[in-house]
Order: sequence, then C-alpha cells, then structure tokens
Amino acid sequence: MQLDTLIPAKYTEVLGNIVDYYDINIFDFDYDLPENAAITKDKLQQAFIDRYYLREIGQETITMFLHYMRTRWLEIIPFYARIFAANAQSDPADLSNDEYSNKGGNVYNDAPKGVVEFDSNHATNYTKHEYTTKGRRGRTKAEAARAYRDVAYNPLQDFLDDLDDLFMQIY
Repeated sequence: MQLDTLIPAKYTEVLGNIVDYYDINIFDFDYDLPENAAITKDKLQQAFIDRYYLREIGQETITMFLHYMRTRWLEIIPFYARIFAANAQSDPADLSNDEYSNKGGNVYNDAPKGVVEFDSNHATNYTKHEYTTKGRRGRTKAEAARAYRDVAYNPLQDFLDDLDDLFMQIY
C-alpha cells in the first residue's frame, strides 16, 4: 500500500510511514518457520504490518524501533513457529459427525475365583452395556470441546498481541 502523503503522527512515527514512505524493509533479518506451518513468512509479516500500520512506534527513533522489533521477533518466533506447525496439523475432520460404539459388561461374583473369564452364565451378577456416541469420536464432551478449541485456536492473534508493546500505548 503506497501512500502519497505521510500519515500524521503526534509523538514519533507510524509504522505505515516507515514501510511505505521511507521504504524501509523492517524484516531485514532471518528467522525460521517450519515448512508445515499454518502461515507463511510473507503472510505473518503482512499481518504484523496490517495490525500496526497506523500505530506510532514506541521508541524515539526508527533505528531503535527496528532493533527492539527484531529482538522481540527473534525471541518469540521459535515458540510460535512450533505452535503454527502444530496448528496446521490439527484436522477439523476429527470433529465430524461420526459414530463410535462401545460394548462391554461388568461381572460380579460372590465367590471370587482366580483369573477366570466370567460370563452371564457363571457370575452372580452380569451387567451388559452398549452405547453409541455420535459426533465426538468416542470422546467425552470436555475432550471434544478441547479438541475443537485446539483446531479453532488462531495463534497469529497471540503472536501479534505479544508485539503490541513495541508501539505507543496512547489511545
């Protein structure tokens, strides 16, 4: 997004001016993202620019901002790279409408013997149970909710939030 005029800033400089007007590559450092990550470097960098485009940097000079931004980015990217990779491997199909059946029984005998297979003919009490669960792959509601949260979780939001203090906190 190339602007014809500078974006006005009251205290320092806004990120949009640094990127567009001064034409500074704020990502002139190397970092790794796994090939199987849920996001590419270009998209991650553009998300950062989009989020903070109109925000004033939180340092006195552009050079200081670039130093702090690079330092913070390199500190947190190894952690988030693993999360981006894990998030890409989550499969929403795990929460599909499937059917899971479980059959079994509980055996009780007044006169316990050694390890013997009891059935309904040889036990004092034999309770047979059979149930079917639909849509959760045999998981409890809590497990299914946790799985859904893991699939629906967007780590990009947390990554960008962790960089917020690089900018002025005046609103």
